[in-house]
Amino acid sequence: MNETITILEFLQQNASWICGFGMLVFALVQVCLMFAQGRQQLRLKRLELVQQLDEVAFEFDGYPSSAEKVQEWLGKHQSVCALLLKKKDVKTVEVLFNYLMAVRRDNGLITTQILIERVTKFNTLVNEVTKCLGTA
Repeated sequence: MNETITILEFLQQNASWICGFGMLVFALVQVCLMFAQGRQQLRLKRLELVQQLDEVAFEFDGYPSSAEKVQEWLGKHQSVCALLLKKKDVKTVEVLFNYLMAVRRDNGLITTQILIERVTKFNTLVNEVTKCLGTA
């Protein structure tokens, strides 16, 4: 019985410190949750951007007209890409954009072999952008 009174006295005398500590722990948990939610929102935005890129990339067939469509999409989403990618990974989007510009500027004869090479190179570059978005 005496021990119970001692514990109660201790709790009564130190209630403000105990409450303060509890509030600190609660605030810390809230901050951790806020950061976790922010990271989750960024992941969802990156996933959405990757899905949109996949949709526009699906239409690329190697001809300059399809390169123009993909390049137009990249131009419209360049700020989002820049914000969602790590600084060093923004270069992958620039490389893709420059490749599409080269496709558009090529006035040579377009053969089936050239189209296959363009699509293969394009897929490699898009996969690199997708990988960078997925790991950012």
